[in-house]
Amino acid sequence: MIGDGASHGPWDQNPVCEPPHGQQLTPSGNANRGQVRHIFPEKSLPLGLGNPRTGGSPHGAAAKVGKPMKSPVERIRPATAAEWDALWRECEHATFFQSRGWAEVWERATRGRVSPNAKCVLFRNGAMALLPLSIEHKPLGPRTVSSPAATYGGWLTTHALGGEETDALAQVLLGESRDLFWKLNPFDPTVSAIALPPTEPDDTQVLDLASGFEAIRRGWTKGHRAAATQAFRAGVEVRLANGAPDWNAYFELYEDSLRRWGSRTLTRHPRALFDELRTLASPDVRLWLAEHEGEPVAGALCFAARRHLVYWHGAARESALSVRPVHALIHEIVRQACDEGAHTWFDFNPSGPLDGVRAFKQGFGARTLACPNVRLQPAWLRLARRCQAALTGN
Repeated sequence: MIGDGASHGPWDQNPVCEPPHGQQLTPSGNANRGQVRHIFPEKSLPLGLGNPRTGGSPHGAAAKVGKPMKSPVERIRPATAAEWDALWRECEHATFFQSRGWAEVWERATRGRVSPNAKCVLFRNGAMALLPLSIEHKPLGPRTVSSPAATYGGWLTTHALGGEETDALAQVLLGESRDLFWKLNPFDPTVSAIALPPTEPDDTQVLDLASGFEAIRRGWTKGHRAAATQAFRAGVEVRLANGAPDWNAYFELYEDSLRRWGSRTLTRHPRALFDELRTLASPDVRLWLAEHEGEPVAGALCFAARRHLVYWHGAARESALSVRPVHALIHEIVRQACDEGAHTWFDFNPSGPLDGVRAFKQGFGARTLACPNVRLQPAWLRLARRCQAALTGN
């Protein structure tokens, strides 16, 4: 199911990390958002700029008084698969969510209801950027998404872009569709000064892996450190999945979690999505399993990019929560990431309205980064989608 309206978000997988044993996951709005330290300061996100398709820009605003500034964009064309793959591999701020693999997994899992539509933006100075767009095909018309499933979007590039180029990229992206969703990438430094229409607040929790595992572990709360120790003393073992049986076991854990979450579940992923991720057979898709007494009791689905490692989806068996398998998973995933030294960030992924989940992640010493959402949609279409959702339950 592809969400509509306010429900459109990445929180379906929560709790990505199970909260302390017995804690409820009831969404509680944005009560703690005032404590978030944003990497996108308010002053860097000008609001109320009018129609983004008019090309307004903080760098070019003064030009309206005199001679209009020439756009730095020379040409926009469809991206080839080779270009998409190469730019994603080399871009320092890339996440797996901006990869061709992620877009095509969703295309196959939804039987074409989501389709890749990446664009190359060529600049007059020779620079190039790629917009990893996809289209959600809906009864009331197509929606352009900067990345499927409300994950980080934006652009990929290997060039050092200036203010005019980043403003132009934003205008191209915002002008793609009357119905658009774009979650800003908190790991891309170029988005900190672009002009945007009003945004919806969201955030994620991350660990800086450069400090090393021992330093990171010392930053955990006493309760989290004790829970990890308890898990290993109870005999919990953590390993990477190996083949279809392990993926099948993980989906069973997910079904048990869905049963436990009940009405608190925000979205349910179909079996087809996990099957497609498995058959992708990519080293960047990593399913971890925690086992107790020889049986899988928890799992974590992680995605890797050049500098970014994200814990996107998690599940655990209710009967095994007392042995703290999720703590063991996080302990081993972060430890190995530090040992490998390939990634800068371990990203717990946004928690949406689940403040208990957010607090759980922060207990690992995670730093909060803002990743606001840009949503463009005419009022009539927003109302129509809400009516449709109320009638169909989708």
